[in-house]
Amino acid sequence: LYLDNTSDARFGKLVSKTLFSRGLREGLSQEFDPTSGSLVKEANYQRDVLNGSYEEYEGNTLVYEGEYVYGTEEGLHTRYRADGTLQRKQTFESGVLNGLWADYHENGQLASEGQYERGLKSGTWVQYRADGSLALRVGYLANYRNGLEERFDEQSQITSRESYRLGVLDG
Repeated sequence: LYLDNTSDARFGKLVSKTLFSRGLREGLSQEFDPTSGSLVKEANYQRDVLNGSYEEYEGNTLVYEGEYVYGTEEGLHTRYRADGTLQRKQTFESGVLNGLWADYHENGQLASEGQYERGLKSGTWVQYRADGSLALRVGYLANYRNGLEERFDEQSQITSRESYRLGVLDG
């Protein structure tokens, strides 16, 4: 194992710090902004393939975190805005969206949430306004609108209701 520290001659700052074994990245790898020197990316590798935790930064703020297993996304991956507020949560299984998916408004309120099954929207998906009030509720099956779709006004009263069957308006 050997450590490679690469510097940017223009700024005299460290731009990467990576462990190598037999010419392949192995273990922790870090990338730095050449002007500020702040951490930009931190990832773990096994035989030059992402394997383990992965993080991205803007300034000193974490903007993305997730896990990789032999190069594919696994488990919960979370994205944050540059100010550190939560932007999105999504769950992967073997590199495919599977499980929780949620988006957040800039004020931190939940914007939408639903589930993926093997990369396809499934079950009930819900959208919320920035004030937290319910805006839309719709069912999905294999990425198609399926079942009841309900739209709501600012007081969370139903304004429209339609029924779908595999993406086609039904009735």
